[in-house]
Amino acid sequence: MSYKQELDERVKGSERHGKLNNRLARALLAIGFLASAFASISVLTRTLTPEINGTVAALPAIAVAALKTFRFEQLAKWWWDKYHALMIIEAELKPDGSNEQDIKRQVAKFLPEHYRKWPGFEFDKPPM
Repeated sequence: MSYKQELDERVKGSERHGKLNNRLARALLAIGFLASAFASISVLTRTLTPEINGTVAALPAIAVAALKTFRFEQLAKWWWDKYHALMIIEAELKPDGSNEQDIKRQVAKFLPEHYRKWPGFEFDKPPM
């Protein structure tokens, strides 16, 4: 595999992870919002049992706890920052590969700095 292909895989992987974390964050926000509205309306209209209302009313708190615990928004930002930085670096790579060593140095400088900003759990290391 050429260095161009390797760099392209890193860019695509960062984009995939950025999209996934973005979708998870948005889904949890939507669940929290919709569950809150639904629980309020169902209590007012008395259409559901108290047990079901209580369960639905708990969903927003669960969604917020999941967002705060798993940090999907921060992870999405981290992945998008990596994606954009690597895209810029990749764009500087000449088609003939004549500046490949310079590009490798830029990537080698960027990645450790970026990994130090990993917003995941302390025991969880950023994917290399």
